[in-house]
Amino acid sequence: MRRALALLVLLFALPAPAVVADGLAEVPGDCAPPSDTVIDTLIHWIGANSPYDVRALHAAPPSVSFCRTGQEITYEGQDLIVDELLRAAYDARANRIYLVLPWHEDDPRDRSALLHELVHAAQMGAADWPCVQAMEWDAYQLQAEWLRQQGIDPGFNWFDIYMRAQCPKDIHP
Repeated sequence: MRRALALLVLLFALPAPAVVADGLAEVPGDCAPPSDTVIDTLIHWIGANSPYDVRALHAAPPSVSFCRTGQEITYEGQDLIVDELLRAAYDARANRIYLVLPWHEDDPRDRSALLHELVHAAQMGAADWPCVQAMEWDAYQLQAEWLRQQGIDPGFNWFDIYMRAQCPKDIHP
């Protein structure tokens, strides 16, 4: 079993993403799944603010599931225990975004975690990445820009993000 460290985590007449419950966290009454409009708006923002072609993402957006800290989920074909630092994750194999509860659509930081994972979905077919971690730098850059546009200082630790965005072969003792 793997333990997640800190993976950090839209046009209108398009197909709606499925929100699934399949044995995952029960959603409390004050936490609703992201609306189709929010997902569509975030995908549109990614297309307008990045080099990524989001047409495929519009056509088949990821499904969305909720999970809780300490819960075991299937992620990329392996069991993973949701770490307390994890806010969201994108499972490319299942084309699914996991949002860690509590998650509220009207909270810009929660929305930015969803945006971050949608960036990963857009990145998957856009380039040959040397490793999964290499996608993090760009995803955090876009997340930070979106937060700034909302008037929020992202407050990210860029050195930590840079280190986490390195492929294992790039890190020297």
